[in-house]
Amino acid sequence: MRRKFRLFAVSLLPLVLAACVNVEYQGRSFAPTSSLQILQNNKEYRNFELIGLGHASGEYSGTGNAELKNKLYKLGLSHGAEAMKIAGVRLVPEGHVVNMAEYNFIEATDDPDQTWTETDMQEVISGDPNAGYTRYRRIMYAEYYRKKTEK
Repeated sequence: MRRKFRLFAVSLLPLVLAACVNVEYQGRSFAPTSSLQILQNNKEYRNFELIGLGHASGEYSGTGNAELKNKLYKLGLSHGAEAMKIAGVRLVPEGHVVNMAEYNFIEATDDPDQTWTETDMQEVISGDPNAGYTRYRRIMYAEYYRKKTEK
């Protein structure tokens, strides 16, 4: 019985590791907030100032955009952001260093879980001659804002 459980636990390890989401934040931090406004158009930005950038990443087939967006939302709350914008999503081979400042990712729209985003990512994978041997990471980027203060 104990041996079966151990084999079962070991077999689940790759699934658990594949579902891990990493987050990173660069910018100024403030006291945590309890909610974030999701910015979607340029008019909304007039009342806010950029305080930081963040990204969340996970193994491509084990992590969806909704999960990454949720992690980015929580990351913004923990750094005191009052608003956020999902800037885009990128698919990269595992182990590649990605420059966050390069905006060469698939642009986000109102809903980054749209079918065309997944289709674009599948085209990237199918165009890779080593795709059968390469693991990919899905990376989603966010910009964080706070309301402008009067000076």
